[in-house]
Amino acid sequence: MNGSSVRLAFFIMLTGAVFMAHAEYWFQFGARAGISADQNTGAGVTLQTIDQHIGIGSLAYWVGEDMPDGSFLQIGYLIENQTANYPALCDATSCRNYELLHAGSPEWFYEYFPPGNNDSFMGAIGPDGSAGRNGTFHRYYFYYSNGRYYFNFDGNNIGSTSIGNPNSGPNAPVAFGELANASTNSQQLSDVAFKNFSVFQDGQYLSVPEASAYIGYGVGSLQTLKNSYGVGEVGNLANYFRVGSGLAQPMNGVLLWKSAFELNIKSPFGNLSSQQQYIGNSQINLSAQRIVNITSSARELFAGWMGEGLGSYTGTQNPKSIILQSNITETVEWQTQYLLSLLSQYGSVSGSGWYDSGAGGAYSVNESVVYLNSTAREIFTGWSNGNKNSSGSVIISQPEILRALWQREYYVNATSDYYNASGSGWYANGTYANLSVAGTLYNVSVSERYAFKGWSNGNTSRSIRILINGPSRIKTVFKKQDMMELVGEDHYGDRINVSGFSVDHTFIASRIFLDENSTATISNATYKGAIMPVNFSFRITSPSVVPIELPVYDIYVKTSDYFGLPVNAFVDLRFLNGTANGFYTGNSGNLSLRDIPYGYVNGTASYLLSSANVLAEKGSGVTLRFISIYNIFGVILIIILLAMLYIGLSKRGKGRNN
Repeated sequence: MNGSSVRLAFFIMLTGAVFMAHAEYWFQFGARAGISADQNTGAGVTLQTIDQHIGIGSLAYWVGEDMPDGSFLQIGYLIENQTANYPALCDATSCRNYELLHAGSPEWFYEYFPPGNNDSFMGAIGPDGSAGRNGTFHRYYFYYSNGRYYFNFDGNNIGSTSIGNPNSGPNAPVAFGELANASTNSQQLSDVAFKNFSVFQDGQYLSVPEASAYIGYGVGSLQTLKNSYGVGEVGNLANYFRVGSGLAQPMNGVLLWKSAFELNIKSPFGNLSSQQQYIGNSQINLSAQRIVNITSSARELFAGWMGEGLGSYTGTQNPKSIILQSNITETVEWQTQYLLSLLSQYGSVSGSGWYDSGAGGAYSVNESVVYLNSTAREIFTGWSNGNKNSSGSVIISQPEILRALWQREYYVNATSDYYNASGSGWYANGTYANLSVAGTLYNVSVSERYAFKGWSNGNTSRSIRILINGPSRIKTVFKKQDMMELVGEDHYGDRINVSGFSVDHTFIASRIFLDENSTATISNATYKGAIMPVNFSFRITSPSVVPIELPVYDIYVKTSDYFGLPVNAFVDLRFLNGTANGFYTGNSGNLSLRDIPYGYVNGTASYLLSSANVLAEKGSGVTLRFISIYNIFGVILIIILLAMLYIGLSKRGKGRNN
């Protein structure tokens, strides 16, 4: 496609001016504003963007107006019937800035024709798809300001021109759908909605107060084919109509709307606020949501209507029909409600729900003690707002969340087979329990008893304090004890009066209670002040007398003279235990000491004027000899006898000599 043919195609697509003369058919269908819309300085309409594919001609939806000087202005959107490169801008000299546009995709456009020249098109077309998404509404308008007309799409100026008068004079705008350059009337067109058809007067946009239907042809169009496209109002709304195939085809000049009144609905909630014109004396249904959720815990409850104007309604019916006899304002009244949420991990609570703002909300928990099992329970301790009671009320001025607070308790079971164990009961988790047993020794007989050894948790104290972090079953530990009588003996089996024994490192006299079925070890015995090693072990099976042979021995000291005759010597002895004592050997000359602590005995023995050392070790005997009177007399006697013998022998010798 060369440049001239492209420009020609562009012309054909945009030749929607009612005075444009060209062959083929130019079907036009829509609304003409009434005479009260003249003397304006601009016009506009809100168009629904509808994607659609056409097989022939070009399709456009627009608002336009003739000027008193013969010029023409229009703005809207168009749809191409084929994909190609099209100029984006044309003026009196040329077209330029070509861009690729796709068939079936709507783009905004504006155009203007100079006075008396219907063939010299000037204007612009927007980028591909610039008219917006399918089904959306967009505002198109033009207005005069400071010597120029400005074209505006959704509040953005997209172009301007200096042609045209500052005022439309007796001319009123039109809002049309147009199938141009068509060769058939069988092309199916989708319905496209028009609304807010308006004119710019006295510095503001005003709704066209009345409009009539127009179904016809553009100037210069062939007219042998019937225009098969129609126009119709949307419900009983004023200034809201559709154009397209299959719609009604009223006679030209038949009013689409007149004597329109505005219904203004005001509501801060529910997206109900609107301003909409309806045909006078129309029946309108007022309807509002019963509940509008603001958040998950705040909502607005429909409370009623407050109406102003003839035919308005004030009351609580919803929905409600009214007859629009004037401009009416209906204000939706709402009651704010907040959610009172009661949360509890245990038991059940009452009072959760929605409450009017400022109302009182009663709440309660139905159980104060919840047993989880026989040894664990939860105790209600109050509410998160500080209320310690199981029930209460709160003024609802905002969403409220109240939590029931619980304290876990565990049961402590303290038992004992002997005496009473105190401290059993329920205790809060993390606290301490004080336990004790009333007695520690339980006598069965004089020789049998049960002795407290501690608790099943290993604690050996009579009174204990335990941390509570779970259920606890604790019992006292008592062991049976038997009376054991310890008896010292010598190696003859005779009893020895022992001062005491060291049993498992504990000193006792002779009787001791020991745990039955245990083994005791006697490490030593104390006898006559001496500590003697024993190292004797025995097992306790019943009350018993336990004989223990001690390391003792007998001491023998024999004193005699040199003739073997016994002498009564005095023996001064020192024993292993550090004690000393004196003894006489008596007339028999014998000193016998029984059961002496194992070790040594030393000292001295004296008789008359002589003495001798005594050393007896581990039972050895000691024999000592002393000079007695008998020995002295005997010696003297022997001397005398010897002397006498000598004298006698001497005399005999002299007699021989004589």
